[in-house]
Amino acid sequence: MLDEYTGAFARYLRTGSVGALSDFCDADADLSRLRVYRNGFLKACVDALRASYPSVERLAGEERFPALARHFAEANPPGTASLVEYGEGFPQHVRDTREVHGLDWLASFAVLDRAWTEVYFAEDDDIEAAPHRGDSGALPGPGGRLAADAQPASCLIGPNASAPAGAGLDDAPASPDSSGMPATVEQSASDSDGSRTPASADSLSDDAEALMNLRGRLSPRVRLVSLDYRVLATWRRLREGESGPRVEIPHAPQQVLVWRSDAEMLYRDLAAPEHAFIAGVAAGRPCGEAAGSALDLDAEFDLVATFASLLHHRMLSFEH
Repeated sequence: MLDEYTGAFARYLRTGSVGALSDFCDADADLSRLRVYRNGFLKACVDALRASYPSVERLAGEERFPALARHFAEANPPGTASLVEYGEGFPQHVRDTREVHGLDWLASFAVLDRAWTEVYFAEDDDIEAAPHRGDSGALPGPGGRLAADAQPASCLIGPNASAPAGAGLDDAPASPDSSGMPATVEQSASDSDGSRTPASADSLSDDAEALMNLRGRLSPRVRLVSLDYRVLATWRRLREGESGPRVEIPHAPQQVLVWRSDAEMLYRDLAAPEHAFIAGVAAGRPCGEAAGSALDLDAEFDLVATFASLLHHRMLSFEH
């Protein structure tokens, strides 16, 4: 009997349908009083979405966000008791309801918020950092840093015309929501699942042919995000607590890499060849094919520097 009641009550909280719960109530007044639990359940869902999507809340405002979030919660009740990572489909919900909130670019902010949450709560892996040569001649890449004390290493790639000038991957903007010290650079070794990581940038040149035939995997602490609008700079300000956009947001694609280094959250605007290569690796394509896609976009794409930085930041390992 208790199991039946618990199941009926749980279904009521998730769906709002009384159903079998009416068998346990003596009067309609009892059913009416149950609404307080249903409302409390929905409020918990809305609060969880508010915590996971702070930029969306700031942009939608206190009037529109609760309704937007409640509508999502009613159609997508949580499947687990924990609400920490609740809201996986919220960016698509924001996109589907743009006629209601009137903000075409809002979904791009939701996508970045979701990437931040997934990376923050992702399990650590055993990919070890690969040290770089100290004399790397790679040019600085894009990105303006928000947190100091980035560890020295080669950059990801040369200048990116699609992003503001600044430092490279190691000076990528750090999330103001995060803290922590840079990871220690260690000699790489085989990880527990049999994948291997070359020990240095030098080994990439020496073993280039073999690497081209390998398939890599990205760390669970990494997300590659494709946006419909160029919102990264505004999103960064919102995460710092500033108000909404002060200028028109360009309707143009933007690719962003979001990752975690120990307890520090980092993100970086990517050039088209960078994105093509990393996306190819993430999709399980041989590294040679992924590199070919990048080189088709830019014949001067610095593949060695890209490999070296991905390895150094423990974003990538290779299967045998």
